Amino acid sequence: MDSEVTEVVATIIEDDDPTYPTHMGSGPPSGGCLSIGAGIVLMLVGVPMLVCPGPGIATLVLGFGLVLRGLGVRPPSR
Repeated sequence: MDSEVTEVVATIIEDDDPTYPTHMGSGPPSGGCLSIGAGIVLMLVGVPMLVCPGPGIATLVLGFGLVLRGLGVRPPSR
């Protein structure tokens, strides 16, 4: 059995393109499954709270907002 040794040569390619963003945002990521999970829990808690409509509606809106934030929905920029 004849076995050959293969030589691999790696070349590092420098990318100095200034138009490519190095980071997506300046802060931490604003979405994710944690935000969606918290929003769903708040919406489920808000339904029985509708006996007293003020806090119930506020909790539902807050939960809905967290779900939208987790999905990455952004308000239109002005």
